[in-house]
Amino acid sequence: MAKHWSEVKEEIEQELDKIFWDKPIEFQMSEKGWFPSGAGTDGSAVGNLYFLIADTSNIGRHVTEPAIWAALNDDSIDLETIKKFWNYLTGGTCRLLGSEAKPNCPAPWLNQPNMWKFYNDILESFPTIKTKEDFQEVYFSWANYLTTLNRWAMICFPWEYVWDKVPKTKTDPAKA
Repeated sequence: MAKHWSEVKEEIEQELDKIFWDKPIEFQMSEKGWFPSGAGTDGSAVGNLYFLIADTSNIGRHVTEPAIWAALNDDSIDLETIKKFWNYLTGGTCRLLGSEAKPNCPAPWLNQPNMWKFYNDILESFPTIKTKEDFQEVYFSWANYLTTLNRWAMICFPWEYVWDKVPKTKTDPAKA
């Protein structure tokens, strides 16, 4: 039986309380290059870490979130359309980051099983979301969750690796 949207919101909020200051186990694993799914290229996890940053940003605060908030505040867009938009904008990425596809992918592809779980819980709670205000309530928690994941992804990325590869800016064109 599907959960009520308020139960899903509460579960997301409880997870937020756990991970806001303490690095989630999923990011501890990712930071060490541990991807039980086998994700990675030539033994490197840098690409995985990059996609954790990019994808949590895309389905969170930089792409999906502005569109959903705009739709929620637009009287010409109804609730059912917003639900569809949210599903279209987040479903594929959540699946990639957090689902399994046994036997070839035996674990969440990029170590985000809770993201996949919460996405499915929200989707299954859609029948209990009767107003834009209901959706706004659960979406607020979801958006905060994704922003928190994005911050952890930014912290875990080996910036020193990239920084060493970036050409340094020259201030004197005559010395270039």
